Amino acid sequence: MMRGQLGHFSPAVLLVLSCFLGSAFSIDTSAWVGAEYQPARSSNQDWLYHWDGYKEEVAREIPMIKQALSFTAFRVFLHSAIYFASPERLMSTMDEFLEICQRSGIRVGFVFFDDCWSHEGLDLQKPCQPTKGLHNHCWMASPQDAERLNGVDHFKPYVQEVVRRFQGDSRVLWWEIFNEPHVTDPYPQGNFSEALRAAAFGWAKALSEKPVISCWNEADDTARGTNTSNAYTELNDAHQYAQPWNGISNAVFKNDTGKMKGGLVTEAGARWYQGTNSDAGSPLTLIDWLKKLRKNPAAKFVPGVMIDWEVMVSNSNTRWHWGGQAQDQEPAIPWHQHLFPDGSPVSYTEAAAIRRYITGKDEFLYFNDFLNDVPNPGSAERFLRLDAPFRPELTLKDGLVEMALWPDTAATVRLKLRHSAEDSYEIALDADKKTLSLSRGGKVRASFNVSSLDCGLLSGGMKELKGAWNLLRALVDGNRVQVWLNPMYPDVFPETLPVPSGPRVPIRAMPPRIDFEDPEPLKEGGLEVTAEGGGFLDYFSVLPPVLYGSDWPGRGVLYS
Repeated sequence: MMRGQLGHFSPAVLLVLSCFLGSAFSIDTSAWVGAEYQPARSSNQDWLYHWDGYKEEVAREIPMIKQALSFTAFRVFLHSAIYFASPERLMSTMDEFLEICQRSGIRVGFVFFDDCWSHEGLDLQKPCQPTKGLHNHCWMASPQDAERLNGVDHFKPYVQEVVRRFQGDSRVLWWEIFNEPHVTDPYPQGNFSEALRAAAFGWAKALSEKPVISCWNEADDTARGTNTSNAYTELNDAHQYAQPWNGISNAVFKNDTGKMKGGLVTEAGARWYQGTNSDAGSPLTLIDWLKKLRKNPAAKFVPGVMIDWEVMVSNSNTRWHWGGQAQDQEPAIPWHQHLFPDGSPVSYTEAAAIRRYITGKDEFLYFNDFLNDVPNPGSAERFLRLDAPFRPELTLKDGLVEMALWPDTAATVRLKLRHSAEDSYEIALDADKKTLSLSRGGKVRASFNVSSLDCGLLSGGMKELKGAWNLLRALVDGNRVQVWLNPMYPDVFPETLPVPSGPRVPIRAMPPRIDFEDPEPLKEGGLEVTAEGGGFLDYFSVLPPVLYGSDWPGRGVLYS
């Protein structure tokens, strides 16, 4: 029953208590919560080579990440070519980067090798330019195929000198040998990758006091027909882009070698992307799973998680799905990523739920993700069909209201704020006319042409996948009502989009679609959501009237 008793504490408290309680699972990763980090302007790992051009942006972004998400950990990909170009330069960059992270209370796990995406084409003198719509178009496998011709032992100095340099450094959480090695592919990827990960694990483990992860899903090696037989990993590493999370049957607990001391989901889910047939393990389903594990006495441990791949909405283009095509429209809601370059969250609801999980502080005035309206031990996706008015039990004066909605074809979704029998502010989203409007007393006070958006408004039958989730957010603060619909990456750049090889460009706080000041504002009232023509809600929340977002360079924090 001890696990159930500890379930009320934050990961930070659990980390301290675990030192006294002792456990067969002696590496407590439960407080390791974050995502992969690279600066928003970068397109791949080469930002570490061009550090002088990114350092100022990194120093700006990381405190914003801490403020909005409370992350405690980053997963950061190194690259062998950057090391061999200048070993000391890379390690100096890592040291400066770790110092910036430490100031915000964030520690780092570093990845040495990766078989994903492009196995040739890395040019450190010419940063890759992303193509709109193409997911991870610029990501470079490490090592590149040309480097592999040097043989496995060529990479021993890279691994050992980096580990030796940061041996005992409390700013480093773990070393990860190989991300998704193509262990069943032919040379130079497959056999070479398997040999390299086995050798590199030994090189790192001989020097490191830190946990060393061999690779993702190593516990499945036998099933994949490889000969390593999950002999290496002490921290069982899992990747999951699906739901449900399946409680204690999740892959992160799947390791029968007797060596497992804990677990880490280094790629933990993604949102339901437009045009796909299901949720891919969205942040709210993930947090629901973790909260249930904390209360489950049968859980061997609570794993650390790197949520929804990447922190920043960036030039990596992972806001698009793996199957994205060149010049695809901006997504209504990014598939991956948490924070726009101005510092505003993709979803304030997700961000607050993550903060609550990490810190234990609940900022919600109201929250419903509909995941537990019926028994849901596996933390599968659930949503609310808007067959009747949805009325949260809250009297709203000032607050930030947010919901993810899927309107049926030609539906009109209405959100009423400070609602009473006499009057209300009404936000109407008309899927047929493609309009967003704000009314009071039956009179339209402001409107926006939704068809002007690159993503437009995604509506249609869920069963036929003709629509998708849209994000609607409203800030009611005194006499001011602001409305956002499907905020997008380009919205924060008033002049031009940034490119990896180009100069820094101005950033503005995420602008609303509607901004209305009422000379005689309503005082307070209820909330109501209806959908004429049908629709679904994925979540609904109300938070204090606080916006995260800043102009850069310029006035600094625009909203607070």
